[in-house]
Amino acid sequence: MKKNLLYIASLSVTLLFTACGGGGSTPVEENSDDLMTTTNMNNDISMKIDELYTMNKGDRIIKVSTAPIVKLDTNITTGKTTATLLEGKAKIKKGSRIPSF
Repeated sequence: MKKNLLYIASLSVTLLFTACGGGGSTPVEENSDDLMTTTNMNNDISMKIDELYTMNKGDRIIKVSTAPIVKLDTNITTGKTTATLLEGKAKIKKGSRIPSF
């Protein structure tokens, strides 16, 4: 029950920040090799549960297990976003971006 409540609270906060239009996003996507990136493909960081990671513009969270739960927090004053893996397995692809045309 506590996990469900935590999941719902995390999802609500994530949707709240998404709705505020912070300008950037950190989508969770399938692990795929067809992404065009601006950095080395080996620039992945395997996330550890309950460890805090600072997200930069262009960073992406890639799910490794079926249903990872990642908590995203954005400091309104500084604009810095942090990610914490709560459950499952995920990795961060640093500096990757899909080119805009």
